[in-house]
Amino acid sequence: MYRLNRWLPASLLALHILLKLITSQNSILIDLILYNAIWIAAIASITQAPLSNDPVAIATSALAIGFWGVGSLINSYGDFYSLPESSRFIAQLSYVLFYPLLMIAIPRTLSRGRRLNPIELLDSIIFALGISSIATALFLSRVFPDSFVDIRDQFFALLFPVSDLLLLTFAAIALVTHRVQMRAALLFLGIAAFSATDLFFLWLAVNNRYVFGQVIDDGWLLGIALIAASFWYPQSKSEID
Repeated sequence: MYRLNRWLPASLLALHILLKLITSQNSILIDLILYNAIWIAAIASITQAPLSNDPVAIATSALAIGFWGVGSLINSYGDFYSLPESSRFIAQLSYVLFYPLLMIAIPRTLSRGRRLNPIELLDSIIFALGISSIATALFLSRVFPDSFVDIRDQFFALLFPVSDLLLLTFAAIALVTHRVQMRAALLFLGIAAFSATDLFFLWLAVNNRYVFGQVIDDGWLLGIALIAASFWYPQSKSEID
């Protein structure tokens, strides 16, 4: 069971990529069931990780992936079945909650901290979403100068990469300050893969070239799988003591 929990997300992801390389046709089994099973497996892997992990890091990481997964499930389900228009907005809000929660988890993933203070949670939400929203509003007209896409979709499409840059900065600082240990490296690579996928998705969307079910969609899951894998590597002695 230990090995299953640890390697299941990566195994399911490898299977999904292999199936997408074999067939380009979208299917409910591959693009809805298997795709969303990967982030569920990542949550299970994090919650079953060794007890030396900070419990707040486990909870916030699992919640972050869970909220992202709700958005993924809604969007992928909507590509096969009809959903009300409001479901798209719900999915976007679920994606947004991924960022402040993971921002709390990043430093605690690498070292155990004190109990979570509500002020700490509020500060993370304000910092992550406030700065991201301001930056998004400033660059919105420049990224989509002649687009006829709904303004709300434009805002969210740009908000996610801007938020990713904040996460990537946090992860890079953590990587350097923790002496490039394996756990910090995997966490950084996971956030980097997730962020790169968001940026590439934005480029495809701006150029009207994004198609649901491409292999690029696995970039988000690769990032999530790497984040989950980081919980299974030991912290440095100075962090555990």
